[in-house]
Amino acid sequence: MRIRSLVLIVLLLSLAWIVWLAPATLLAMVSNRAGVHLVNLQGSIWQGQAALALIDGHGLRLQAQRLRWQVDPLSLLGGQLCMQFTAMLPAPALPVHGMDGRVCVGSHGRLSLTDTQLELPASQAIRESSMRVSGDISLEIQRLETDADQKLVALQGRGLWSDASMTVSSGYDSSRLIIGSAAIQLSTLDGLEMLITADNHHETDADLFELQISAPLRQPQNYAVQKLVLGEELITDTP
Repeated sequence: MRIRSLVLIVLLLSLAWIVWLAPATLLAMVSNRAGVHLVNLQGSIWQGQAALALIDGHGLRLQAQRLRWQVDPLSLLGGQLCMQFTAMLPAPALPVHGMDGRVCVGSHGRLSLTDTQLELPASQAIRESSMRVSGDISLEIQRLETDADQKLVALQGRGLWSDASMTVSSGYDSSRLIIGSAAIQLSTLDGLEMLITADNHHETDADLFELQISAPLRQPQNYAVQKLVLGEELITDTP
């Protein structure tokens, strides 16, 4: 009886050891279902790194480098895989831009981000042929959720566009606006639309700036500029 119990204990410990040493490549099986593709994986599923992470889904496209993660084993008791992560975003110059936070992947491919910090150049976030922007954008994503079809269903966050300026071209003319810093809010409306607002109302020595963008939650790439005020000129105001 003692021998049988000893053998059982050894088998359980061996199984636990094998699971603990599970290669990081197993994480790719879970992340792919959530629309996150990992390249050049190293380490174990519990703690490892990837040279490149591509998010292609949720109506979004994002590339991150030097992704590192550490899994919270207790999260498995709730039927999901949660981990703390850090990553660098491609940027042409210093300071280094990146993101860190907590991500959870459910059994059906549902993805959620909480308490995630994101820093990137404004030129990567705002890409319009008629304008050039400068400065840095810092975002705090308090909550972001997708469903099993990799569609965005909830978003809540805030941020700041610092050292902000914008050069707007119209025909052969161009004008430069000094924005200073602009507060950013991310939210959802009625569970159907995503709303992004930004303004520099707190600035006293800068050109007036107001921006309001709405987009369907399930297709955020189909966004529409509802309102845009640059200086004293109302560019767009859609009721």
